[in-house]
Amino acid sequence: MFSFAQHENLSYLRKRSIIQLSRSKEVTVGNYSLLTVLNILIICLTVHLTVLTVLTVHLTVLTVLTVYFYYLNCPLLLSYLLLHFIHKAEII
Repeated sequence: MFSFAQHENLSYLRKRSIIQLSRSKEVTVGNYSLLTVLNILIICLTVHLTVLTVLTVHLTVLTVLTVYFYYLNCPLLLSYLLLHFIHKAEII
């Protein structure tokens, strides 16, 4: 025989499992919904592309200045600019 408390407990567990089943239809990755994961990936991709764009522009300017000063035969100024750009890019 079930007592009233056991009956209430079973009823609670049934309701809880129904709620969990209805929530489990959402696609999740770990504890995060698929939409949240996609938003994070889009943000990471945007930041990555922005950094690549900045580096590309930086290298283009460096290349143009290198060619320009090479043809002017200014090795001292060229070496100064190279060190300046390398230091800005935090390579050293």
